[in-house]
Amino acid sequence: MMKKEVFRISGVGSALVDYLYTPVDFNGEAFKRHMSVESGDGGLSPGKLVFKDEFEQFAGEEYEEVRKEITDGNPPITLNIGGPSIVSLIHTAQLLHADPVEVRFYGCKGDDVGAAYIDENLKRTPLKIGNYKTSTRYTPYTEVLQDPEYDEGHGERVFINNIGAAWDFLPEDLDDDFFESDIVVFGGTALVPRIHQALGDLLLKAKGNHAVTVVNTVYDFLNEKKNPGKAWPLGASKETYQYIDLLITDMEEALRLSGCSTIEEAMSFFKETGVGAVIVTFGA
Repeated sequence: MMKKEVFRISGVGSALVDYLYTPVDFNGEAFKRHMSVESGDGGLSPGKLVFKDEFEQFAGEEYEEVRKEITDGNPPITLNIGGPSIVSLIHTAQLLHADPVEVRFYGCKGDDVGAAYIDENLKRTPLKIGNYKTSTRYTPYTEVLQDPEYDEGHGERVFINNIGAAWDFLPEDLDDDFFESDIVVFGGTALVPRIHQALGDLLLKAKGNHAVTVVNTVYDFLNEKKNPGKAWPLGASKETYQYIDLLITDMEEALRLSGCSTIEEAMSFFKETGVGAVIVTFGA
């Protein structure tokens, strides 16, 4: 009997550790001293994300010291593997584990406890590793500060993100096995800046090898800060879109990527730029 050929899915993008700290008092003096004064200044703002390095510039202090003060020195109550790339690939590998399918992840981590946590938990999944590069920077993470009593008991969160090691993952870190896969997935690359900037060329290379290409997006905080209110670039130009077979985005991201004010206009934009198919989520 002939051996079944293995179907390969390879993905690159965001992989990080999520840390949850709760309860945190957003009305407490420690939190209020570090609250944002105006949009984009790097301060903390309920419901918003801020990058660690920008917060440190705003506060004039190391983030870890501020967090200890805000949380009364309490540890996170839980931590999880996060990131739209690695999480979706783990789920895919779990769903297809009984089939002749190989799912691989490519990304970058540090040499620290965050990386050790991810490595240990990946051993419990069927996800395989293509190139999980090790950097001298911190493993990417998002710390979530949650005040369940904020806004008259409705609750709210603040997100502090550190891109860290993801800055060091480069297009040349993707090998031939990646581009020769049956499906190639780029997930949350706005948090892997060098890959995001080269997205058009990378998609074109995958298409040249007859791969089905999938792009699932994440809110582009870097470009939003650089050009507030402007359309977010995906790769070097709008030509990137013609190499995408399936684009998965949420409502807000679809509007910001297209630069449109309605979802109908955004869908027309994606159609005109050559995207094969689009899934737009809303509240999911």
